[in-house]
Amino acid sequence: NQLARNCRGLYVNEAGDIYVLDAYNQRVLKWAVNGNSGVLVAGGGGVGNGPNQLSDAHGLYVDTVNDVVYVADTGNHRIQKYTKGSVNGITILGPTPQTATSTMLRGMYNPQSVFVDKVGNILVGDWARITKWAPNGSTGSLVADDYQGFNDKAMRMNTPSAFAFDKTGNLYALDSINPRALKFNVTSEVSANCFPTSWNSSSNVVASGGYYGSFAVDDDFNVYVADGNQYRLQKWTPGATQPINMLEGQFSHYPLFFHSSTRSLYFVDSIIGNPSVYKLVPGQST
Repeated sequence: NQLARNCRGLYVNEAGDIYVLDAYNQRVLKWAVNGNSGVLVAGGGGVGNGPNQLSDAHGLYVDTVNDVVYVADTGNHRIQKYTKGSVNGITILGPTPQTATSTMLRGMYNPQSVFVDKVGNILVGDWARITKWAPNGSTGSLVADDYQGFNDKAMRMNTPSAFAFDKTGNLYALDSINPRALKFNVTSEVSANCFPTSWNSSSNVVASGGYYGSFAVDDDFNVYVADGNQYRLQKWTPGATQPINMLEGQFSHYPLFFHSSTRSLYFVDSIIGNPSVYKLVPGQST
């Protein structure tokens, strides 16, 4: 029922159950609404490359329709899938190259983020690219440029460590090494169940200037970023050139999650005590 200081993933389902990627302890825990302790739902076998082990994992996504947990197992260069009731993962994407529609694709390398739609299609951020894969990783395609390093072209990123979508299907990526948040405008029809088929090949910078460890996007297209160096939360409204600073002195770089149903922002932090999950509801400043 305790978390280590380097939690790297957070997910809250519609019921309010909370999932946390407790990276130091190589596991994912679930807290049911009003629960007093967590339940192990993935990993927990320590550091390693076994089915119940992880290594420096960074990304977490929960498919609440099918009750499946996905983890970007960074140190093992793989994406793990955990079905309900099993702490043992199935590797659906790994370091070995997969069959792909683009010659730019190769196997996973230090994956940082994973996002899954309602029919099982998978988005992965690893190294300097974003890729999209069919369910269980059978085929894939390139979404954003496979080019490492800072560049004046916003699409050229370095370590996309988190994803978010707005209600119109636009894709946001946290370009954590540069650091900045990028927005890729959708260019295809949007479905309620699956990812759009395409986004613009170039992107816009929607937040920049801090040490960004995590981010979230709300239903009004506001981008929230955790600015770890300044121990604060920043809110970037659409088109803004400067952010609104929030929770100054109370925040670090730990995960953020926007819960659409309650319009609340959840985050994990240890600046104001032991690592815990907090909730910021509309109209609150603390």
